[in-house]
Amino acid sequence: MNVLIFVAMEEEATALINHLSLQKGSAAQQLPDDLDTQVYHRQIGIHDIWLTMSGKDPVYPDTDCIGPLIQPALRESLLKFKPDMIINAGTAGAIYAAGAEKHKVYIATTAMSHDLHFPKSDEKHRALALGNYPVPDESVLAKALGFECARLSTTGSMKTTANGKKQLTENKAKLVDMEWKYIVQSILRCSRGDYKPRYMAVKVTTDFIDTQDCPQEQFQKSMKDSDVKKQLAQACQRIIENICQIEIFEDLATG
Repeated sequence: MNVLIFVAMEEEATALINHLSLQKGSAAQQLPDDLDTQVYHRQIGIHDIWLTMSGKDPVYPDTDCIGPLIQPALRESLLKFKPDMIINAGTAGAIYAAGAEKHKVYIATTAMSHDLHFPKSDEKHRALALGNYPVPDESVLAKALGFECARLSTTGSMKTTANGKKQLTENKAKLVDMEWKYIVQSILRCSRGDYKPRYMAVKVTTDFIDTQDCPQEQFQKSMKDSDVKKQLAQACQRIIENICQIEIFEDLATG
């Protein structure tokens, strides 16, 4: 099986690369230079594990691309590697009022957004803004691994406007991230003919977006002081082992 892990933030990806013992890909395996990103790879038997990131912005080169800016790197990854399974691994905000917990692993059941708004008269663009793209049912996998499934909504901001809060409620979301809707949109665009990959998002929550504490400060503290990056790496390992029916570190232990 060909598995692609796609990660928006380099800080999130580093823990995954180290934990899964991935190596930097060869020159031929890299994406175009203008994306300013790196490809990592590991082969385990008949399975190929790839990891790519969103890359850096051309004007702000120290900043990871987030939101819809992740799409060029993802599209190139899909076209180059033709993965059978795409895993978007990352962090997410938790909605306290919806019952979400902080520092917990979730599998997303929706791909929609809540921060793009059009008048009611423009029904087509209202529907496009919401997204609500199809997401495969991974409830059996989640139950087997002890993860919780939850509705997720994508935004481009750490702050939620009044209209955004209203749409979040209508979306019945428990989680908020910055890329999943755009990832699914890219996957669907590349799913042509016989190419119909499986895809899922695994998220570890870092902050509450609807409490008095600043979400950005919570996020930074979680990334620095908690085990969220380790949780994310371990979750990806268990998912890959389940879908590929392999032991990721078996070859290392016996080699």
